[in-house]
Amino acid sequence: MQTRRVYYSIGVGGAFSSIGAVIFLVLFFLGLFFIARGIFYLLSWLAPIFLIATLIIDYKVVTNYLQWVVSLFRSNVLFAIGMVLLTIFGFPIVSAYLFGKAILKRKIKKAKEEYEMQTEGQFVDYEEVESQPHEPVELPKLEKQKKETPRSQYDQFFEEEK
Repeated sequence: MQTRRVYYSIGVGGAFSSIGAVIFLVLFFLGLFFIARGIFYLLSWLAPIFLIATLIIDYKVVTNYLQWVVSLFRSNVLFAIGMVLLTIFGFPIVSAYLFGKAILKRKIKKAKEEYEMQTEGQFVDYEEVESQPHEPVELPKLEKQKKETPRSQYDQFFEEEK
């Protein structure tokens, strides 16, 4: 006769095992919060430096961002107000973003210049050298060849007159 065994697994801790997972998730998100807060605190001190460096590297990045925010008021006023609030309260993040964009534009510009220099070459300054007049060179005279009779009427158009 066969015996059939059935095993049921409820878990080691039973209903209390999910509390450990919840505590782990809370600690994980608490750690993420403290890391994000530390990064935001660091960026808040570096934000003015980033903004000044962005203006030095490429001021058009900042002006284009401001023009974009102003243009949002024409198309979507609520979104524009949200972007203004995000720019004010998230100034450290926005300044870091603009700084990164300026650095990236500068690297792209340098890479483009290098590519153009490799493909087209580089202009070199030149120095004008004084030239002295030379004696005229006499070329040897060519012997006249006998003219062949034209083969067709068309060839007669290209003959030189005597």
